[in-house]
Amino acid sequence: MTVSTLLPCPFCGGAPRMLHGGPGNWFVQCVDCKAASNDVGEEHAYTLWNARANDLKQLHREVITLRLQVATVEARQASTARDKARRALARIRAQQQQLTDGAAERVQAQDPDQQE
Repeated sequence: MTVSTLLPCPFCGGAPRMLHGGPGNWFVQCVDCKAASNDVGEEHAYTLWNARANDLKQLHREVITLRLQVATVEARQASTARDKARRALARIRAQQQQLTDGAAERVQAQDPDQQE
């Protein structure tokens, strides 16, 4: 395997490089942010590094999916709350109208000269 088969750093997108960590131990490290895989055998270091990058892509897709689901639920809740508020406002307006109508009737009943 060559360094060209390593995927970019999952954290910053920087270039990875294979480093020797001692007898039989290798690890991959990002040139830019210095993120690194564990000290393992050479083949396993490539696998670990690339799996981390793939896992991050999958995790990113899952985060976007969850954000969309949350936004959908919030939109439904806002719509439900808006509908409840509209119904409550309509009830209050109807009650206000009934009070206004009832007050006008009482005034007319008390002062027959105001009747037309």
